[in-house]
Parts: sequence; structure tokens; C-alpha cells
Amino acid sequence: MGAPAASVHEMIVQACQEHDAAGGVHQGVLEQQLNHVPQPELLSALNQLMTQGKVVAATRIDDQKLVFRLQNDQEVARLRGLSAEDRLIYQEIEKSAGSGISTKDLKTRTGMQPTPLNKVLKLLETRKLVRPIKSVSAKNK
Repeated sequence: MGAPAASVHEMIVQACQEHDAAGGVHQGVLEQQLNHVPQPELLSALNQLMTQGKVVAATRIDDQKLVFRLQNDQEVARLRGLSAEDRLIYQEIEKSAGSGISTKDLKTRTGMQPTPLNKVLKLLETRKLVRPIKSVSAKNK
């Protein structure tokens, strides 16, 4: 039998805290540190932490491997109640940083249809997580 779920959560959080300075814990390192935990239990605990918003998964640009990092409590509170699609779109907007991103690019990157995409954007706007900006050079963007 494996470790209790609460202790698996604590071990994941501890591993993320240890590797916080490096930008998060690499998937391989996490699996190596928790090699005594069965794979399904580890994945289930990671999924629960990601659903709660405490842990975020991202890919490293250099090697395209998953990296898990902790979210601070303020960020968890801001994103509470968002679905997986909402978070995906929010992360894509976050990646674009200060340059912004068009709805067409969002549609391409997320694979979502325009109607649900617009609903998610409205939700993010009403929660003041993002703001729309009209392009001066391209009025239709």
C-alpha cells in the first residue's frame, strides 16, 4: 500500500519549495524524489494540488519537460473558482507578458472555438484578471 494522500501532497509541496529558486521542480526530479510513491498516487496528488491552484505545471523552453511550481496564496485566491479552460487562457495571456495577445492567437494556441473563448475572456475581464486593449495599428484585432 502507498503513502497517505495528505503526506504525498506535503512531499510534493516540500519538493516544490526546495526547488523554488530554480523556477520549480522538474518532473523527473520529482519522480526520483518520490520514487517510493506509486505512479497513480503521485499523479492523483499532483492533479488535486493543480485543481486547488496550489501547484502550477509549466513547460521549460529549453527541454520541453514539465516543471511544477508553487503558487503564492494571493495568486491562489485570485484564480479560485476558475475552470481548467479559464486557467489555460489566463496562462497564455500571462505568457504574452506586456506585448498582449490577440484573440486569434489565443484561439490558435488553446484550440478553443471563438464562442467559449469569448465567454472565458469576459469572465476574466469581469474578475479584473485581464483587460482588453484595442490595437491602434490594427483596429480589427
